[in-house]
Amino acid sequence: MTPAPLDGHKSVVELLHPDRKGHYVIDLYIKDFGVEKYKNLLEKIGFKIIEIVEEERRIPYMTDDLCRATLYGIYKVGFEIPEEKKEEFKDDALQSFMKTNARTEDGKLWYFATDISILAMKPKKDSVSRRRK
Repeated sequence: MTPAPLDGHKSVVELLHPDRKGHYVIDLYIKDFGVEKYKNLLEKIGFKIIEIVEEERRIPYMTDDLCRATLYGIYKVGFEIPEEKKEEFKDDALQSFMKTNARTEDGKLWYFATDISILAMKPKKDSVSRRRK
């Protein structure tokens, strides 16, 4: 039986922890691991870099309540939250989000992230051998 496709954040949680019993990865996003480190890592293991694109994404939320609901929608997948703790969880998630994110000039919360897209290829051993001859 093939599992149904999952969207965005759910797929990450599903891939990391198929049992979805409240486990999570603390260091999912490694600090100071930017374009150069990815490039060096890929080259070190034999890849040829074709293109690298680094893009900053900023997504504003129309209201704090929408942000709160979105955060809950993302995190409820990875945590078993008792019914009586849901509102407290939503409040805590919003407070944590507010500590690490900013507001737009008109006061809206916004999420920001840096996306790094790398197109690379690993040459076949035969083609490398032929070039050396």
